[in-house]
Amino acid sequence: MRKIKGLIIYTIVTALIVVLSPLGFLYTALKNIFTLKFLTWLSQIQDYFLVLVVALDQYANVMMSDLFNDIMIKGKGYSFGCPDDSIGYVVRRNGKKETLTLFGKFLLLIIDHKK
Repeated sequence: MRKIKGLIIYTIVTALIVVLSPLGFLYTALKNIFTLKFLTWLSQIQDYFLVLVVALDQYANVMMSDLFNDIMIKGKGYSFGCPDDSIGYVVRRNGKKETLTLFGKFLLLIIDHKK
């Protein structure tokens, strides 16, 4: 029952995120427009999206850990799946340990190219 409960909660939270995220963003923008803080918020929007990207990155690291471990890591590399790690962190760590597959090396190239 505990495993089913987790699946039910995951489904509800995912549905809420999909439905309410646009509403939450719109609400925040309108609230800042009407409280005359919009220009301040607009200048800080980069940080707002960066926080969201980090959260999504960590979510994807956990959600796709089995797939990523199979297609990007060879041998006894550092595994995906820790909720505090980003995908880039795990890929870079495995790059240093030389435990990346060809696909993992390709992703590392893309990640490091953006720096």
